[in-house]
Amino acid sequence: MIEYIVTKYLKGCAQMNYIDGKLVILSNLEIKKIKEWEYDADLFIVLGGRCLNLYLDKLPKHISSRIQLPELEGILIRYCSLGGHDVATIHFLKENDIYSSIMNLEIEYGNHIFEISQEEHSVEMKLTEIKFTEIK
Repeated sequence: MIEYIVTKYLKGCAQMNYIDGKLVILSNLEIKKIKEWEYDADLFIVLGGRCLNLYLDKLPKHISSRIQLPELEGILIRYCSLGGHDVATIHFLKENDIYSSIMNLEIEYGNHIFEISQEEHSVEMKLTEIKFTEIK
């Protein structure tokens, strides 16, 4: 059901999808599952030294449009798929290891969609709230 809703809502926006329970990531970059436990998993997305423009839904008015992180090698997303624990920690990595993280965010992803797209000189990452019950 969630795949149908995502496909209908964001038709043609991405080439790669990763859907696990309520975690929905749409991207034109490869999403690799690098580790998995019973209810937890780590996903890695290679950025190759590109600048990341991070757009978060409902930012305070004093933040004009985005948060920019220069020269990132990757994004590590660690999430829990156990029902009722829709939380992910996003690590923005300067190098290809967890200890090179320059910023971390903990996000409740249950009613959100991640869109990650490679542009000509940067990568755009958007976290958008979506109300699945309103889509027909």
